[in-house]
Parts: sequence; structure tokens; C-alpha cells
Amino acid sequence: MARTSGLIAKTEYVGIVQSLQYMVQNEGLKSLWNGNGANVLRVIPNYGLRFMLNDRARDFIMKARGLTPGKHHLSRGDLFLAGALAGTGQITATYPFEVIFTRLAVSGSKAYQGQKYKGILDCFLQTLRAEGPRALYNGYLITLMSGTPYVALQMSVYEALRRMVPVPSQVSEGHTIKRGEPPVLAKLACGSTAVIVAQTLTFPGDVLRRRMQSDGMAGRPKSYTGLRDAFLQIYRKEGWRAFFDGLKVNTWRCIPEGAIMFFTVDTMKNILNISQYDHK
Repeated sequence: MARTSGLIAKTEYVGIVQSLQYMVQNEGLKSLWNGNGANVLRVIPNYGLRFMLNDRARDFIMKARGLTPGKHHLSRGDLFLAGALAGTGQITATYPFEVIFTRLAVSGSKAYQGQKYKGILDCFLQTLRAEGPRALYNGYLITLMSGTPYVALQMSVYEALRRMVPVPSQVSEGHTIKRGEPPVLAKLACGSTAVIVAQTLTFPGDVLRRRMQSDGMAGRPKSYTGLRDAFLQIYRKEGWRAFFDGLKVNTWRCIPEGAIMFFTVDTMKNILNISQYDHK
């Protein structure tokens, strides 16, 4: 889940333009790329596992339902289930990178008392020394609770929208259905919409996730005793709006991200001739 939300105190960031100006003036231009190295390393297994596990989950559900590829389509509920299974597996396998990415992203911020890391390895080692291995799974439960439906919505909404695009279908001699490919612009629009829907519906959970991931950073006393306590403290101190801090900038980011992500996956499947494993 490549989303950013609820990381820094509200008094520092009050809008997209102001936030950019504040970061550049107080932390330098390089601060805009804080954690980028960790993010690049994170997204490779993150997205690779997400789409691979989603395809395998669809295969499994097709067999469990007794459906024949090409003759039948998975229902929207089954598409959501496949995405949920993929999300659970992907999150569990890549979660420590999520924690490291979050901490590097806020590294040097005044809200975290200027705590800085030299890089990915330094952040990893400092976290282990100061807080122990369990710190690499701070916020895992809320991530699973918000991240699983996030991935499930991404995958199922994209496929549902893609099916709605009018394209010619061909019926072979074996009565198998083969749909044509939607236009490029339609694919891009479906990808953007799917990611926007997913991140909007699961955004409050993402705020909680990132607050808990950075809680107790560098061995400082923890602010939250658990998920319920984090939710109540944020609500009492900052109100409901705090759970949607950063939603606007994330929505703008989702437009190119979703379009590029799904279009690239579909294109690579066609190039590698593995699109036959999709059960649309």
C-alpha cells in the first residue's frame, strides 16, 4: 500500500502547496525523497506478490467453484475474495519494509524530535537495537484490517469496471468466450478509479497504521497502548478530520498511480503471453 497519511502534526502541514514549501524550507529539497530507496525496494515484492497472489487466488477459487476458465466468469464477490487473500499474503510478507519506509519518510521531522536515519540499513538496525524485533510489526493488525480490503477493492473494482467497457467478444468452436482488449484510455481510467475508490474507503485505517508504525520511534515512550487507544486519542485530540488528513493529496497521486500500475501489468501479461491465466 503506497499511501501516505497522518504522519506529522497538523500544525506543520495544512495543505499541498504549503506542505511542499515547509519541507523544502525547513528540511531541504532532498526531504521530498525521504525514504524513496526503501520505497523502491518495498514496491518490487509488494506489487509483484500482490498481482501474482491475486492470479493464483483466482485460479484456486475457479477450481473450488467448479468453474471452467473461458466459459465462466468469477462473480464480483469472488473477485473481492481473491483480492483479500492476495492482500493478506502480500502484507504479511512485506510488512517490515512498510515500517522502515514509514520511519524513513518522517526521518528528520521536528514532529519526531529530529530523529534521523542514514539509510535503510541504519533505520533497520536502530529500530532493532532500541525497540526489538517486534517493532518491525508495529501496527500489523490495523494494516491487515485496512490493507486487506484496500487490495481487495483495488483488484475487484478494476476488474468490474474493465468488464463494463464495451468491447467485442469472440466465441470459439469450443464455446469459450474471449473478450477483446478495452481501449488504452479506458484501461487507464479503470485503474485510476479503482485505486481512488480503494484508498478513499480504507483511508482512516491507513492513518491509524502509520501513526502506530512510527510510535515509539528511536526508543521513545509509546503514545498508544494499542489500536483502540490510538483511535480514541486521535479522535479526542484532533477530531474526525484527522482520520482523513492527506486524503486530497493521495487522491491526486492515485490518478497516475492506478492508471500506470494496472495498464503496465496488463501490458506485460500480453507481452509475456501469460494473460491466458486471467479469469475475467
